[in-house]
Amino acid sequence: MVGTDGSTTQLSTWKVLAGKDAHLSAGTALDTASIRAVQILDASGKVLMTYSP
Repeated sequence: MVGTDGSTTQLSTWKVLAGKDAHLSAGTALDTASIRAVQILDASGKVLMTYSP
């Protein structure tokens, strides 16, 4: 997660097995106005997806 101040926070990690579904739940104490983006990164840190509220 990227805050409006540029800070980053790891909300969760997970491992997916081939051919299986993955379900993830995570949360933060920040209010929506303090969140610039939620990102999914691969193991190397490359951004795979970004959601901006």
